[in-house]
Amino acid sequence: GQEKGGHISPLAAYDEKADRFLILDVARYKYPPVWVTTADLFGAMNTVDSDNENKTRGYVLISSPSGQ
Repeated sequence: GQEKGGHISPLAAYDEKADRFLILDVARYKYPPVWVTTADLFGAMNTVDSDNENKTRGYVLISSPSGQ
């Protein structure tokens, strides 16, 4: 796992049969792409960020405007 701090990396794929997500880490020089279970992914997002008023981490949803 990561020692300190956090960052946002894209989820590239989901394997429904295995119930795993493929993470393409933005720090790929340090962390290669990895398949993780849904439980592990959600658990990682539910950790406390001590540098951000002890709020839990989360996710960012990006989408294109409607009709584009």
